[in-house]
Amino acid sequence: MRPHLAASNAGARGAQYVCILCQLCARVHSHRIIAERNNYHPTSIRDTRKEQVSKERHRFSSLWLGRRKTQTPTISELHEPIACTVSRTGDGKDLQPPLLDSTGAINAYSDWDTNQVRRKGFCFTTGAEGWLSPTSSFKGNVLQPQGYTHSLRWRNSTALTSLGNGKRFDRVDCFHTSAIQRQESSAHANTADDVDYLPQRSPSALKLDTAPQNSSVKPAESQIRKQLRSWQERHGAQWDVEHSHELRPPMPVDIAPDGQFNFLSRTGEEGSERELEYDAEKEAAEVRDMLSQSSHGDINVAGPISDRMLKPGMLVELRGFNADGNNTIAIYVRHILNGAIGQFFTIHGRWRHCRDTRVLFAHASFVSTDELEKITPYLPNPKDGQELEELAERMSVDELHIPRHISRSLINRMTHFHGQSLELYRKNASALDNAHFILAHDTDLRYGTLHGVASTLLKMPTDELSPVALYTVQRSLLNAGFAFGFDVRFFRATGHLQIRSQSQVQMVHHVRDWVRHWQDDLAVTAAMTSAQIRKHQPATGAETLYNFIDKARNIVMQSRQTRDVTHCGTIGPSKIKRELLPHSESVKLTTTLVFTRKEQEVLRFLEAWACADSFGGHASLSALPPLILQATGLYKDHDFSIRTGYLFLQEVGTILPYENRIKFDPYLLLPSSQQSKPLQTLMGSLVSMRGNHDLQDSMADLRHDWADLPVFCIDSASAHEIDDGISVEPGTNGDCWVHIHIANPTAFFHSDHPLARMARHMGESIYMPERTYMMMPRWSTDELFSLERDRPCLTFSAKFDPAGVVSERRIRNGIVRNVIRLTPSELDRVFVEGSGDIVVKLGHENILSVGGQIPPEKPRESALPSLSIDQVTQLRLLRDLSIKRFNSRKAAGGVFLDSQKPEVNVWQRWGQDGLKWEPPYRAGSRTVEGDPVIRMHTHAQDNWFKPSVGPANMLVREMMLLACEVAGSWCSERQIPMLYRGTIPSNTQDDPDVFLHETLMPAAEKNDGIYPLNLGLEYMRKIGVNVLSSAPLKHKVLGMDFYGKVTSPLRRYGDMIVHWQIEAALREEARIGKSLTTVDNGVERAFLPFNIANLKNIMTALGTRERLIMLTKARSEEFWASMLLFRAFHYRETSLPFTIFHATVFSAPAHTVTHRTLGVLCQELGMNMAMQRPDSLDASLGLAKPGDVWECCIENVDVFARTTTLKPIRLVKRLEF
Repeated sequence: MRPHLAASNAGARGAQYVCILCQLCARVHSHRIIAERNNYHPTSIRDTRKEQVSKERHRFSSLWLGRRKTQTPTISELHEPIACTVSRTGDGKDLQPPLLDSTGAINAYSDWDTNQVRRKGFCFTTGAEGWLSPTSSFKGNVLQPQGYTHSLRWRNSTALTSLGNGKRFDRVDCFHTSAIQRQESSAHANTADDVDYLPQRSPSALKLDTAPQNSSVKPAESQIRKQLRSWQERHGAQWDVEHSHELRPPMPVDIAPDGQFNFLSRTGEEGSERELEYDAEKEAAEVRDMLSQSSHGDINVAGPISDRMLKPGMLVELRGFNADGNNTIAIYVRHILNGAIGQFFTIHGRWRHCRDTRVLFAHASFVSTDELEKITPYLPNPKDGQELEELAERMSVDELHIPRHISRSLINRMTHFHGQSLELYRKNASALDNAHFILAHDTDLRYGTLHGVASTLLKMPTDELSPVALYTVQRSLLNAGFAFGFDVRFFRATGHLQIRSQSQVQMVHHVRDWVRHWQDDLAVTAAMTSAQIRKHQPATGAETLYNFIDKARNIVMQSRQTRDVTHCGTIGPSKIKRELLPHSESVKLTTTLVFTRKEQEVLRFLEAWACADSFGGHASLSALPPLILQATGLYKDHDFSIRTGYLFLQEVGTILPYENRIKFDPYLLLPSSQQSKPLQTLMGSLVSMRGNHDLQDSMADLRHDWADLPVFCIDSASAHEIDDGISVEPGTNGDCWVHIHIANPTAFFHSDHPLARMARHMGESIYMPERTYMMMPRWSTDELFSLERDRPCLTFSAKFDPAGVVSERRIRNGIVRNVIRLTPSELDRVFVEGSGDIVVKLGHENILSVGGQIPPEKPRESALPSLSIDQVTQLRLLRDLSIKRFNSRKAAGGVFLDSQKPEVNVWQRWGQDGLKWEPPYRAGSRTVEGDPVIRMHTHAQDNWFKPSVGPANMLVREMMLLACEVAGSWCSERQIPMLYRGTIPSNTQDDPDVFLHETLMPAAEKNDGIYPLNLGLEYMRKIGVNVLSSAPLKHKVLGMDFYGKVTSPLRRYGDMIVHWQIEAALREEARIGKSLTTVDNGVERAFLPFNIANLKNIMTALGTRERLIMLTKARSEEFWASMLLFRAFHYRETSLPFTIFHATVFSAPAHTVTHRTLGVLCQELGMNMAMQRPDSLDASLGLAKPGDVWECCIENVDVFARTTTLKPIRLVKRLEF
């Protein structure tokens, strides 16, 4: 577009120009003339494209126009459009404005170097029509553009401020891509005169004055703001919220940081709530990952190796840091701060530090490590969080970056990649812009992969998709907004996305339009009298919002009569108490019909925002729900983030006052979530299959009958399904066979059966205190597969010599006949009675409860009294073998972690734990009288590396790990690909073995042989990360060469896959009459149901699904524990056994130096909590260090964040190692 055509099309909105200031960049810019102050403000050429409007200041702002640099680049180095500024010289000399020659070209200052643009003078004019070439040069004293027909010229305009008071500037900064508020923070003339709006003239006609440097004078108020303030003073009172029943209230007023008022602008502060909840929770989540690693072999992973690890030289896309932040193309360089933070070099020529979770897209081997080595000496390498924060402070003021001649090749590579993406987009704009229309179903949620979607939209085979094509499609889908759902936690690993239905997207668009109509109506009625307003008929959308707000306000005010509104992320417990009795529930629900169909759509819109966080990253949508909350006038002392939205939905009754918000995670996709009709259909078919399943045992001819051999099933009395048992057969020479019998559902259906499809969707069973979501229907486990007398099994056997070394392994299908059920506590009694020793000392037991009487446990007949002497002897032999196994793993580098967590139970009914299923109620109000009964059972614990579990739990853990090792070894010997699990080195460059021998073990010797908590966790971070692999992989955390989960096929889909592989191999060995053992890595295995390619596809989704479920279960426990402590601490429903707690600091790493809380282990309750930074409360308390023990008291319980915050009182103990 020609400049004069662009200007002519701009109309009243202000001049729009195509400013081409170099051959590499041709972009539309908005020339803003800031005339709101009584100081001359230069024009800012501001890029209007979304990806350019970022929080990063353009490198040009301080490098070329600032006062901090001594060298300035030549004009030929310009790679970005630049703006203009007027400035004094650094030595204090006044500069005359540049003069224009007869053609309008800029005259250079006499003291300018003709080959360079110096920081102390006028660079380029503002308000110019035309452009400069990157090869522009000075001819004599005139800057001459070369190669183009337009030179820089002045153009008449009524938008430029002109000063006639003879004042001069000291300095005005110009930031090319910064927000206006950053321009307004520049120095201004010290004058109080009004600004005159005169025709624009050349700089030579402007009269300037000098103001003190770094002037703190506040900018004068604009005429427009004065008029708005005056109107508000005259008419604003009539819109008081207290009279909302008579008149429609306008939106509440926000006060900007500079003291100015603005309407309809507050958008909430959540950003991406899932990403930014707070770093202490992230630290706790990382610790939970490690704690789970030795709990019955539950190693949680996030996908195959290639998907998890960033490698130097990768091209990546980084997510912005807030709801409307920009995504940035960058190259991954390395990790700093012991692997906690990634360092990236961006397309803008600057470095950026952030967590790996910011990476949305990654393209391997984009540049070589040799190329990165050129820029590495110029990159900072902060040693701790303090240095990192100081660096961030400097970057917010100075334009710190790598010299352009060093980084030019990398920037050019990224620019070329971006250019290819833009070109591909232009060629396929029609398909990419209409992607949702092409892909979405009318009413059902669909799933897709980035490769599959790209293949469909670009009409290319998946194997021909280039990284540019994948990046282009991903960017297009992200730009489509709410239409596509990306789980930013796992998208880079899986490439999976949700394609939301047309009806759901239309609902969001409808409510968005209604909110806009309502805002327009507020503006129209603002000038009306009361009589005019009563006659006014709003548009349908506006009327819907008015009515919804009025009704919701009334419902909430009624709710507050029985439940308090709090700042703890939940409403208070009911003031109407109901006792839990055999024939009386502790909760009573009453509903009324209030909302119309359209008003219910508003509730769905708010649910999507506050419950599912579906608007994260979409600023235009995230800005709307806070406006509705503000209009109610009910949350004046709350921020308008999603936590307040969740509070509002509780008060209205849409969700229960004690609803666990983790279940609303849209990517968890529970069968009862009503998000997918195909999933609902599948669930219905499984229910109807009961009694008519026609399942046949495919391994019937190969089963070994274990006859009367005692099989000990050790699990809690409340276990939902029994999927493992243990037996032992003593030999004659001191050796013995140990058998681990596992439930065998896979022998009865193939991998595409409806039962298998549901298992594949679920990933594994999800246990929450309030409800259990089974991977397989309850009827199938209870009636067919759970281990009981005469039930099928798959047995993993290992032969031990007298020294406890495994000498032989075997796997075979079987049938168990003699099943003996024991609980861990019963088994501990077996080991104690008659032996005189206890393996470990258990921590002090605590039982806390709120809400009333705890229902008694269902009576069960214990097998303990009927145990024979031989059976007791067998159990003690198993205990001795488990101790030897543990010592063997420890000698191989394995780490023992006691992941004993609090056990939480809830009751609404007397005869059954858990809560009734209550979906969101949108038809009107829902009043809840009473609250659930909650009980928490914990053990005191001061160090996760200090055993505090009984010998029964150790026995079960070691035997389950043994079965997993037998499976891995057996499959490896036969070249059977399966889901192996192991560890690979982490991003830290430290050698874990060196740390173990030089730091950890010497510290353990000084600490009664126990690893100090902080050093043990540091060692586990250095060991590496857990991954899935189709080939054997050493597991350093467990100290095992082979490991594959096989012990829970009734509740984990990954275990089912391994069982199918093993059973196919057993059938093949029976067919050919010999073992499949071979050393040939390339041997054909066509008889297997899953080949390596199948397994790799499964690993990508399964690993992330397992991690998501692990977090879901842990956070559900945390939620109910927080709810109990909330009711106990804030509402005194029970007295806590402790008023003073002792907290061991486990997360005070360098990169959290500026955060307000630290992750701690509360010793008395054995729970993760957060502790306020001692130095932030009282400087005399000093800094907290990892491993410290602090005396604390409870400060607050936040149910929404699932966090209990402790206030430090004094330092009790500090370990110096």
